[in-house]
Amino acid sequence: MTQKIFKMAFTDKFKSIFLTEVEDKTENPPIAPLSVSPITAVPVAISTNGEVNQKMVDGLCEALDEKNLEGPDYLEIKQASEALKSVLLDPAQRFQAAFTSMKANFPKLTKQTVLDSIDAYTKILEGERQQGKLSLNGKRKKEIIDKEQFISKNDAEIIELQAEIERLKKQIEEINVKINAKRANIASTQSQIGEAKILLDKQENDFDKSVDYMINQLTSDKNLLNSILL
Repeated sequence: MTQKIFKMAFTDKFKSIFLTEVEDKTENPPIAPLSVSPITAVPVAISTNGEVNQKMVDGLCEALDEKNLEGPDYLEIKQASEALKSVLLDPAQRFQAAFTSMKANFPKLTKQTVLDSIDAYTKILEGERQQGKLSLNGKRKKEIIDKEQFISKNDAEIIELQAEIERLKKQIEEINVKINAKRANIASTQSQIGEAKILLDKQENDFDKSVDYMINQLTSDKNLLNSILL
């Protein structure tokens, strides 16, 4: 019963022992407006250097609190040593004093218990690391890999469309050659028509003149013959 009350007193205490000397840098950095062109977007330069993030530390502390081991261990020793900071400057002395005091109340507490608890909490944190990486990998797939595949797909489609444009350009050039050939044929035919029209008009006029000449001759001879013959 005493151990249970003791543990409850230290509930959520991981945050308190991992709160010192950690600067909260979780505020989103200002992002300059993106200049977007139809082809590419200018990325915002953000440093990817890792740094301690207090909100992430708090989340990990909550996970440790949920899996806090029964009875006094490293957590309680650490908490007690933190309370001695104003009295003892040396961390080793604080740990020794906290351990001695804790052991007086909990005779079963041993050095090995403390060390084993640290190993247990380390294992918990490594498990959280793996879970976090799985979550990040899911986000990475959605936010990076899938979008990179989207870009690759669109790049391939652009290449196909550009090839289609070149094919259509070639087809247009071939059609233009045919159009120009037909226009040349039309011009040649129109020239032939003009020449034939002139020639035929001349032949028609010559024919009329020739017929008129002969008719006039016949008419003249008729009149003459009509006047001289009895």
